[in-house]
Amino acid sequence: MTDTMIYIIFIVFFILMILTSILQTKSNNKLEKIKEEIYELETDIMQKTIEQNEMLVKFINESSCSHEKWLDKHMD
Repeated sequence: MTDTMIYIIFIVFFILMILTSILQTKSNNKLEKIKEEIYELETDIMQKTIEQNEMLVKFINESSCSHEKWLDKHMD
């Protein structure tokens, strides 16, 4: 092989390495964005779950009070 062929091969490999690096960086950026979206969704779900649990506890407490009042009223 001539020297020019070897140089061309090295240049092609170098360009391929640069392209792979660029593609990997883009892929990592997309992955980070997806991770952020998942984190936001999980946070929203947790917040909604907490709100629902608070509503349920409030309902149970009100029901319990109502039941106690009913018992007091009818036990006397």
